[in-house]
Amino acid sequence: MGARVDGVRKVELHTHVMDGNMARMRQVPDIPVPPHEIVELAPGGLHVILIGVEEPLMEGNELEIVLIFERAGEISVKVPVRSISGRSHHH
Repeated sequence: MGARVDGVRKVELHTHVMDGNMARMRQVPDIPVPPHEIVELAPGGLHVILIGVEEPLMEGNELEIVLIFERAGEISVKVPVRSISGRSHHH
């Protein structure tokens, strides 16, 4: 149903949809997870967008995300910080 991250103003759930020949990100209200199934979040598919990050994210570190489920409640997971392109970026 959603997610939150300390030090981030807003977290959105997104997917990619084809618009002609172009893939575009679109916000979704939730990500269904059928019972006993796995739903993978990854670039180019379903993913979490962080908006208003207070501190720079450093590639190689871990980020704690609290995923909010309708029935399971809140579950905290740690995910690696990676460059979306696989190359290091300096911003």
